[in-house]
Amino acid sequence: MRPAVLLLPLLLLIARVGSGDELSDALRARRYEEALAQADAGLEAHPGDPRLWTGRGLALAGLGRDRDGIAAFEKALESAPGFLPALKGAVEVAYRARDPRAAAFLERLIRLEPANGTAHAMAGVLAFEAGDCAAAVRHFESARSEVEANSQAYRLYGDCLLRVGRGADALPVFERLAASRPEPGALRSLAAAQVGAGHVDDAVATARRAIAIAPESEQNYVELASTFLLRELNQAAMEVLNAGLTKLPRSARLYGLRGVAEAGNGLDDAAARDFEASNRLDPGHEYGAAGLGVLYAGTERAPEASAILRRRLQKDPQDATLNYLLAQALTREGGEPGTPAYGEARDALVRAVRARPDYAAAHSALGKLYVQAGDDARALAEFQTAAKLDPGDRTALSQLAAALRRAGRNEEALAVSRRLRELVIREAKDGRQPSDATKGGRTP
Repeated sequence: MRPAVLLLPLLLLIARVGSGDELSDALRARRYEEALAQADAGLEAHPGDPRLWTGRGLALAGLGRDRDGIAAFEKALESAPGFLPALKGAVEVAYRARDPRAAAFLERLIRLEPANGTAHAMAGVLAFEAGDCAAAVRHFESARSEVEANSQAYRLYGDCLLRVGRGADALPVFERLAASRPEPGALRSLAAAQVGAGHVDDAVATARRAIAIAPESEQNYVELASTFLLRELNQAAMEVLNAGLTKLPRSARLYGLRGVAEAGNGLDDAAARDFEASNRLDPGHEYGAAGLGVLYAGTERAPEASAILRRRLQKDPQDATLNYLLAQALTREGGEPGTPAYGEARDALVRAVRARPDYAAAHSALGKLYVQAGDDARALAEFQTAAKLDPGDRTALSQLAAALRRAGRNEEALAVSRRLRELVIREAKDGRQPSDATKGGRTP
């Protein structure tokens, strides 16, 4: 929710519009219909009067007609670009109404009043919402007293400090917020600030406090663990996730994230078990597949699936999705290079990417078959294509990193691995469903 950082209550602007006349008296008494009539009557005689246009804007805003009110303020500013009551009215109404013109009005106001802290606070909120934390921090720091007096804006300031890598500066912000309201969200942010400042032991202690307050909240564990995982503090993340799985033993997300932490600690067998448990608990969301890069599937019905898909392909041999699914079924049957099953799977994927060149999952699967055949050059090309087509395809990213390592391109491989790690953690943290391997195509 946007913090209610207000410039000036609209009624306080009346004093700058005028006093002792019928228009200002009507506005002050909140008789907005009467004020609108007074403004319109005055504008018939004085169509360029910025005071009258501003009064009209205030009346319209008071009636809830924000868009018309902003238009009236703009008319005032056409006549008098520096008329502050009109500009401040436009800022407040546009900000409140989430009108896209609010940022431009604020920029004009700050040029005229560079020390206006409330205007800077509002500009900081808009910059945060636009994803520009560097600009948000600059504005918030020009409005310290206003921001510190508004807990919502103060939290946005702390969040942006973390995002721009100023964990030490964010620490006192979240210490204060957590002290005034020690709820799980504030404690999670404090833990993130402590990690950013290098105070890992303090962060672990804060995480324990957050867990004690909300022991049944899956999202609490996910966000706390993600804070540690993103800094590669795998042991701290595992402590959080172990605690979470004690309370929530059927959480696919927590198993998936613990697999990430275990893999980071070199515990590959344990990671594989947790990824498999995650898939078992929630195969529709594929949190375990997010960790492994591939979805585990049973092999007992693979021959049956292959037969069904072959029959369907007789009717539509170039169907990209059916060819992709046939290749997956054949791969689960265990076809090795040189076997008929391998050749059929490879040919099916070639047909799939010819029919749909933008089929990222098919490119990724074809790359895996080339890896099995020792054709690293073709494999690398397919993984690069898949990752370009779908930056969220974790299978492609995982395989691309491995292919780059085999090619001796270690720096590129490391960069791709970092992308994959951040993607897995972010998706689990947000509870988003990973990309579907058959996205955009028909399923049998």
